[in-house]
Amino acid sequence: VLDDDPTGVQTVHGIAVYTHWDLESIRSMFEEPDAMVFILTNSRGMTAEETRQIHQTIMQRIVQVSQKKQQPFLVISRSDSTLRGHYPLETEVIRQTVESLTSLRYDGEVIIPFFMEGGRYTLGDIHYVKEGDQLIPAGQTEFARDKTFGYKASDLKAWCEEKTQGRFPAPTVTSIALEDLRSVNIDKITSQLMGVQHFNKIVVNAIGYEDVKVFVLALVKALEQGKEFLFRSAAALTKVIGNVGDKPLLTRKDLIRESSTNGGIIIVGSHVNKTTKQLEALTNSTLPLLAIEFNQHLVVTPEGLEPEVQRVVALAERNLSEGKSVVISTRRDRFDLKTDDKEAQLRVSVKISDSLTS
Repeated sequence: VLDDDPTGVQTVHGIAVYTHWDLESIRSMFEEPDAMVFILTNSRGMTAEETRQIHQTIMQRIVQVSQKKQQPFLVISRSDSTLRGHYPLETEVIRQTVESLTSLRYDGEVIIPFFMEGGRYTLGDIHYVKEGDQLIPAGQTEFARDKTFGYKASDLKAWCEEKTQGRFPAPTVTSIALEDLRSVNIDKITSQLMGVQHFNKIVVNAIGYEDVKVFVLALVKALEQGKEFLFRSAAALTKVIGNVGDKPLLTRKDLIRESSTNGGIIIVGSHVNKTTKQLEALTNSTLPLLAIEFNQHLVVTPEGLEPEVQRVVALAERNLSEGKSVVISTRRDRFDLKTDDKEAQLRVSVKISDSLTS
């Protein structure tokens, strides 16, 4: 699993996660006892060219080790359940690199952004984001207005056409219907998968984990008959295809040593409305927390963010050592460059993120 953001592992446990992709790390990855491993590329915070280079390098090394060990592999490109990220760039680079170095030819790409834990559902090919007690089409949410990875379509077939700039028109996209998944029509779904070729797209509807499980049963049948697929998914598919069991939420005992006298630290960087509401609920609670605001707008000053980092670190460390817990959050009014240059905006966002977590 090539994961573009650290949140991809939140549905799994006991799985190796690699943050380096040198040749020795790739060799070690192939020797892991589990059938599934993660490589955290963190590419959602990179430019398109950086993303292209690291995916090409990773896949070249995976192919090299795979051929030496005579061990086949399957690649999942794990990304955002609200459809943000370097798509279709990442899976196209994976495909081109693998096909240029091997005889393997990918028949299609499976797109499955369902993520139940986050309230992300696909129904009638429309991808929805749950907000309160409502399901909002993804294209109408604040996520679709992302300065770097924005989009308009909520229908995943139309989204494929939009993101590929018409190279894969909506009518050519194969849709795996919820009705067939719920009726466990494995033969029909397998037949649909067998009919896909030329790297065409497959959209999987899902509103529960059982839908993903049924799809994977059909997928395995198609793979056994020689079909080859790449995957662009959120965090649900990896849990199912990796056969990872459920685990309770972490408790205080799991997280905190009884002997520790230090305070805890919570860092809040996201500016989406849901995060802001969570932050408000936290700071308005009766919990003994010190709120520290990090002023990311100083990124454009001559001194940059370093003085602000030093101020926040000193304040946080003093309180942590005294046993107080702190919440460090960015200013809630988002800083955006007044430009249409998406990569310039991304570079500023990464600079802010790096400073906030340094």
